Amino acid sequence: MRFEIKSYQSVGSIYFGMPRIEVRRILNTSFSEIGNEYDLLSDLMLIDNLQSEEMNVSDIFDELDIQVVYSSIPPHPCVAVTAYDSVNLIFNNRALFEYSVASLKSWMELMDGSFKVSLETVDFYGLGISLLTDDYNIFKQEPPKAINSQDPYWLRPGMAGMEYSFMNNLMARLNQLL
Repeated sequence: MRFEIKSYQSVGSIYFGMPRIEVRRILNTSFSEIGNEYDLLSDLMLIDNLQSEEMNVSDIFDELDIQVVYSSIPPHPCVAVTAYDSVNLIFNNRALFEYSVASLKSWMELMDGSFKVSLETVDFYGLGISLLTDDYNIFKQEPPKAINSQDPYWLRPGMAGMEYSFMNNLMARLNQLL
């Protein structure tokens, strides 16, 4: 299956903000769930120990080799999609997994100068795309292990998406209680 990234909008037929139930209907294949819902007390206990896996829920679509990440707040809108190396993932008419991390970095840098290279990722904030590798210094001449595309709040310099998700979760829970 072909998945085309439209920055901060969609990956294939999966649109950011699309409810979890709709993503499952559109993909129409088996999946396994990761994560679960939790209560306000759990949210408050995580203030000093934020981790994106604790703040969101995911579906793994093994047959398609993708993971879809959702907000933990119902109706669980899609916030990110991770595609693994067997996926025909296209961005600006380029099949991304056919290129090394280093060549993708050079190419994407021309479109987005606001990027950050860390040990395991190259994050392009303006494009909403992250290239994932086990170790950038060792594997930069190989294709990425996975590529992540996300909504505008998930990947931003100065404020990690998980912090934004946490605040959204907290505000939504407080509004429910009021």
